[in-house]
Amino acid sequence: MVDKQIIQEINDRLEAFRQKLPIDQFQLEIACINQPVLYDEVGQLLTECRSWEKAANDKLQFIHADQSSRIRHSPEKYGVIKITEPSVESAILLTKEYQEATKDLVEFEKIVGYLKVLQTSLNHRKSELSNLVQLWVRSYYSKLDMTTEKKVVNEITEQQIVQERIRNAAKRREEPETEQK
Repeated sequence: MVDKQIIQEINDRLEAFRQKLPIDQFQLEIACINQPVLYDEVGQLLTECRSWEKAANDKLQFIHADQSSRIRHSPEKYGVIKITEPSVESAILLTKEYQEATKDLVEFEKIVGYLKVLQTSLNHRKSELSNLVQLWVRSYYSKLDMTTEKKVVNEITEQQIVQERIRNAAKRREEPETEQK
């Protein structure tokens, strides 16, 4: 049976990789630098898990062959009355050792599947990084910032105009009547 701690560690690493998928468009340089490293780490874990999956599959086949031989030598011990292929196969499927090995194989198949999805996500992330870099190169983000800055400058200018009008109106009231004569 596979050590639960190993499975938990792999799942924790998967979650850590998932957390790194989002891209901060204002830190593209860091995302671009980290992309190949992230892809490499996922690839290494995928390779490792594929080898564990292969080992689990080999173990399952070994157990199958071993149980088949044992059942054929002592059918009564396994509740087999007549040795036929279907009865031997059924008896093998019912053994605890075979069931545990099947669970291990399924667990590694699931993890390998998750890692393949993660690798696909990293390929999409690579494309998104490329798109975001192109937007940056074409000054997309600076235009957004300039638009915001223009709004702020316009608001300040409008406030200054209003304040200037108020001051002018106040000065006119304070001017002596001598100018009117």
